[in-house]
Amino acid sequence: MTAARFRLALVALWLLASAILLVSARHHIAALSMWDPDDYLRLQQVRDLLGGQ
Repeated sequence: MTAARFRLALVALWLLASAILLVSARHHIAALSMWDPDDYLRLQQVRDLLGGQ
């Protein structure tokens, strides 16, 4: 297997795993219900980062 095909297979596997995780947690994501209090802090940090702070 060439390096390019290996990278392509790795990216495809990563995308598949990401899609499975997103589908399995879609209800929590849509409602913004977090499992851990630290998740709220991370969400606020991302909002601040996107807001330019």
